[in-house]
Amino acid sequence: MQMVKLQKNDINGLLLLNKPKGLTSNQVLGQVKRLFNAKKAGHTGTLDPLASGVLPICFGRTTKFAQYLQNDTKEYLVTCKFGITTDSYDADGNIVNTIAGASLGQADLELAINSFLGEIKQEPPMYSALKHKGRPLYKYAREGITIERALRLVTIYAIELENYAASSLTATIRVLCSKGTYIRSLIHDLGQKVKIGAHVVSLERSMSAGFNLTECHSLEDITHMAANDVTSLNSILLPTVYCVRNLPTLELTLAQLTTLRYGQNLYLADLDLAPGIYAALCDGTFVGVVQFYINTQLKVVRLL
Repeated sequence: MQMVKLQKNDINGLLLLNKPKGLTSNQVLGQVKRLFNAKKAGHTGTLDPLASGVLPICFGRTTKFAQYLQNDTKEYLVTCKFGITTDSYDADGNIVNTIAGASLGQADLELAINSFLGEIKQEPPMYSALKHKGRPLYKYAREGITIERALRLVTIYAIELENYAASSLTATIRVLCSKGTYIRSLIHDLGQKVKIGAHVVSLERSMSAGFNLTECHSLEDITHMAANDVTSLNSILLPTVYCVRNLPTLELTLAQLTTLRYGQNLYLADLDLAPGIYAALCDGTFVGVVQFYINTQLKVVRLL
């Protein structure tokens, strides 16, 4: 008997997912893609298997604007334990050092935490998806190979101690940071700062690109919807314009949009616009992203 291949749905939009613990971001993406029976989908900003929280997923043409979500600020709530260091910098790794009888006062901890505020240099962990010669670093790490990693500049906009249990050397810290910040590396460096080591016990991304956990759907709820009323799935998708909601907007006429679609640039000398990236609208509908230059030239970045 010849099997009939199920036709994939050509859907577009943004799903705000509360990623569960225990799965990689790609595993969750695969499940969501199957539930929606979608042709194309991609997530924005990897979360470790140990981590949970806000994971925006783009479908179809919306994936073309995912970068504007990835580049935005993120907030994390991280629980860490001092006195123990692991090779992966989190509880999923192997213990490499334990400080017997370690102690740490709250005042000293807060002083150390505050030293990470602002722009800092950070070394990505070996257990990460960053690639060296086309191969993820975590594959080298599993083979006991350490690769030299270049330091990267990241920004910690806010960092504060939510609670601390000195008896168990366990702390919960809230972090507001820039794109590319490794919270595991931050906690590892904090552990080195207080001279007793530390690792991540649990991690929750509470905000990404301005979206909070309260706006997200759980994988369990989405699975239930797919099993009982598959048509309701599309109702939870946000339109593509939500990817660029933090960009200033520029209203174009139909004639101007047509010019851009033909690959020509526009000169808008009569507009008092600051140079930069804009979300382009036509009749109030999002049509793409454009860039305005200081010489009054308007160019296409990406159009729907």
